[in-house]
Amino acid sequence: MDEVQVQEIAPLTLAPPKHASRARSRLITFVSTCPACGVQRSQNGYTRRAVARLLETLQTIDAYCVPCDVLWPLNAEERSAMARVIASGQDYAP
Repeated sequence: MDEVQVQEIAPLTLAPPKHASRARSRLITFVSTCPACGVQRSQNGYTRRAVARLLETLQTIDAYCVPCDVLWPLNAEERSAMARVIASGQDYAP
């Protein structure tokens, strides 16, 4: 009887197009008002992918004021604006 040799083949995975990966890894810029000093501070430490994941899982999205050294969560209105930005494909949330 002949022996059959079985060769393992790695599963086929399809990578997303390179431009799609770049789009998800771009940083999003938004502003949030510091609760300590009242100044709108530009925020740009989140990627589109990270913001989408935080919004989908209802986790906190934080903003930071360097001069005050204060960290605060975005409010519901700011989160809503971020969701619209993600859905529209923009990179800036006013």
